[in-house]
Amino acid sequence: MNIKKEKDALNPVADQVEKSIKEKSQKAEEFVHNGMGILEEVFSKLLEVRPKEIRLKEMNDKERGEDR
Repeated sequence: MNIKKEKDALNPVADQVEKSIKEKSQKAEEFVHNGMGILEEVFSKLLEVRPKEIRLKEMNDKERGEDR
């Protein structure tokens, strides 16, 4: 453990870079996670709308006498 602390103390620039990379990585992960949540919400709303549109189209086809 002491060797690691000594190594870290000898290279403060590398420590700062590592810390910065970890922070940016966490922010990027959060951003992607939020984006995936938004996409999931949009797709679920699209799936809720789609069956209604299909039923309406089928009803319109039946009214015209165009059974599938």
